[in-house]
Amino acid sequence: MLRARPRYWHTVHNRSGNCEPCTVSDRATISGVCGDQKGAFLVARRVIPHLIARKAGVIINNSSVLGLRGANRLSHYVASKWGLVGLTKSWAIELAPHNVRVVSIHPTGVNTPMQDGLAAMEGLTPLEIAERSAGNLLPVPWVEADDVANAVVFLASDAARFVTGSQFVLDAGLLTR
Repeated sequence: MLRARPRYWHTVHNRSGNCEPCTVSDRATISGVCGDQKGAFLVARRVIPHLIARKAGVIINNSSVLGLRGANRLSHYVASKWGLVGLTKSWAIELAPHNVRVVSIHPTGVNTPMQDGLAAMEGLTPLEIAERSAGNLLPVPWVEADDVANAVVFLASDAARFVTGSQFVLDAGLLTR
């Protein structure tokens, strides 16, 4: 016999990904999860009608390798990036009849100021953080922003005209481990 769900069901379910070692505040967690997805929604809401009218275009959602796997102490970031995968797949289905492609890109660590913030949290240098945490198969601690930009240019080009609903992984082999 099915019983009514208790009132706290959503709270229990939604908090299940956050464990005691997580040191990120609730405000930062909510801000991080909502930020990526809200930003994607706000931009798409303005851009999609124009792409449909043109019957052409590409939406590229910037995710992360952590949008394809879990990570210790980064559940808020992981949830945010996984959400972009869902948006990518759903929008690809919805927009394909209008010849609009939607893809997500998933780089490993990128050599940006974000690395400085992660390093400061751990009391290490950015290079120490990258070398300790990356686990890339290729012998690099991270990829450069230009590498990500080049992948975006490719995904936006006619050379990728049949790529939609996919996750483009730029991970130096990280997810193969």
